[in-house]
Amino acid sequence: MESVPFQTQSIIQQALSDYGLAPNRRLGQNFLIDRNLMMKLVDAANLGPGSLVLEVGGGTGGLTDQLAARAEQLVVAEADAGLARLLTDRFKDRPNVAIIHTDILERKHNITPTVVEKLRSHNNLQRFLLVANLPYSIASPLLMNLLTLQPTPERMVFTIQKEVADRIVANAGSKDFGPLSIALQIACDVGIIAKLPPSVFWPPPKIDSSMLRLDVKREITSAPDVLQQFLYIVRTAFAHRRKTLRSNFDSLPEQLREFVNASLDTKKRAEQIALDQWSALYASLKDNK
Repeated sequence: MESVPFQTQSIIQQALSDYGLAPNRRLGQNFLIDRNLMMKLVDAANLGPGSLVLEVGGGTGGLTDQLAARAEQLVVAEADAGLARLLTDRFKDRPNVAIIHTDILERKHNITPTVVEKLRSHNNLQRFLLVANLPYSIASPLLMNLLTLQPTPERMVFTIQKEVADRIVANAGSKDFGPLSIALQIACDVGIIAKLPPSVFWPPPKIDSSMLRLDVKREITSAPDVLQQFLYIVRTAFAHRRKTLRSNFDSLPEQLREFVNASLDTKKRAEQIALDQWSALYASLKDNK
């Protein structure tokens, strides 16, 4: 495994200056400048031969450097035209790196087809992972979409704003508990790797961040259509948080509504339903597929 130099703040600033660029806060361009934390992110992915990695928001290529040295194939989606040009120039001699200038999400609903096609072109590889400093504005819909993507990543390691991390690990009954909590806790084994203060980024964001590792359960990847239907039910359940499940489920198709009403206590609101009950509903959907 080759040793790769680490991008310091001054190196990042010089790279941006060379291309006439500056950090775009609207796009969540806060670059991780703490070497120990970046290596913690990379090490948590446990990359090696047979690894296909998706990085979202390559920035100036600091994390990309480390991933390219360890992954067999690396696909980088970068929405900023200037940074995409910088990355393309920087990695033009790395045949295992593909830089795609695109928004990773198509209208925040689906993974952009160009990225999906590129990932599927490497379906001979054994492992698919997400490793990224995620742009905060698209983190939640991206994670939800990746759960039902084919191929589905077996592991997702990323930095994210603390507020979203809190929602991911929230317990039933709390204000943070919602569709993201249910989907990711049922689909994945979730672990918090580290908490990140603003000072480890440049420019520093106004919020704290967290680094998470999500290992997607094999039974989830084997039934993406069931998970998609389950997520539809969960989103419907939380459509109006102050209403009961019975009220929210009125919009479901009749047969599905009857099935769900028989499985959950619909006199309660969605956040009052414990995770094990949501998990039992998913299992029932899978058994009655």
